Amino acid sequence: MAETPLPRRKHRRLLRRYRIPASATIEGKEHERVYFEALGRFAHAYARVESIIALSLWYSAGISHPIAKAVFSGVKIKETSGFLKRIAEVTGMDKTRRDELDAVLKQLGDITAARNDILHYGAEYVAEGRASVTNALKALTADRITNLDVSPKALAQIDSRLAKDRYAPQGQLFRDTAPFGGGEPAIAGTNLARSMAI
Repeated sequence: MAETPLPRRKHRRLLRRYRIPASATIEGKEHERVYFEALGRFAHAYARVESIIALSLWYSAGISHPIAKAVFSGVKIKETSGFLKRIAEVTGMDKTRRDELDAVLKQLGDITAARNDILHYGAEYVAEGRASVTNALKALTADRITNLDVSPKALAQIDSRLAKDRYAPQGQLFRDTAPFGGGEPAIAGTNLARSMAI
């Protein structure tokens, strides 16, 4: 049994309402490719910084590698930052260095919040070229709703902040550290290492 064709007017109306999704266009696919490359670079840079911060804590706490892994395994950036600030306080770090440490850890906290939103809520409008993240679906009240530009350009800016000398090591990433048999901090040559040098 043959289907009866739609009347011409109705057919035209349906065609006018149909829009090709941006993700199906060449331009949209390019927007997605560029975005996901930028997201991968950002995630990689953040993972490196997580390692650097962990090593800073281990070094600053003055404990051996096996003990550090046993005690601090799974400690998140927020808690690590708190531990570093407490160590700075009890060891008598001077105010200038503590202020620098606080500034570095505050910026890292802001980047961590952005990273969490990106990875837990996911980006919208990537193919359209205006990638953004919002917590609107899960925000308890309207005043807690956040919106974040996560375009490739914005991710590159965050990535460059992670790569600045305040986080990135000079030379090798994992240098020998005092608790592990060497004589210098794991992040020797960085602002954070200079701040934590007690």
